Amino acid sequence: MGSTLEYDIMASYCKGIGINLCCQHTRIADSIGVDADPNARAATVVCDVRALPFRTGSLDYVICHHGLEHIRDAPLYVIHEWFRVLKENGTLAILVPDGSYGISALNYASFTGELTEYGHGHLFTLQTLSNMVSFAGGIIRKAEIIGRESGNGSIIVAAEKSKCHTTNFQPFSKPVEVFRMVQKNGLRHCIKRFLWRLRCG
Repeated sequence: MGSTLEYDIMASYCKGIGINLCCQHTRIADSIGVDADPNARAATVVCDVRALPFRTGSLDYVICHHGLEHIRDAPLYVIHEWFRVLKENGTLAILVPDGSYGISALNYASFTGELTEYGHGHLFTLQTLSNMVSFAGGIIRKAEIIGRESGNGSIIVAAEKSKCHTTNFQPFSKPVEVFRMVQKNGLRHCIKRFLWRLRCG
């Protein structure tokens, strides 16, 4: 769910071939809808957004509108994976609720990690999200708070993929992440993912 302003901002980054992650039922410009939910009407590709089935450096842009805050794994690993599929100088645009705003902080999640009815597992401020995107290998082109006057502000961070990004830093690279994937999806799925990684580079 989002405002027309938010959708217009995200659509402005849709230049070339790219994907709209956690799309649910909303198509944005000509982006390819990607979602883990098979019931998402806008999804052309159904997959785990933490492990994208796209070749390294194959896309011009990746956008995610109100999705990153729902992913319970470490956001830095997830952002790194999203950068992986981008071409050099490709654009990553992430829009999330403003965690520094009082209503968001109280209604969406607690700072102790407790999930609420909204299912948001993470809170972000402009500074924390910008830092994560920069650390993952992005050059920040836009970072601002929008829509605060309506009562629920959102954060937009857009960045270009730089040469600093390395594909060696992948989600599930830590043993505990591998264990969690095996536990959730089974050993067969884990082996198939590993072989896919070797094939795609």
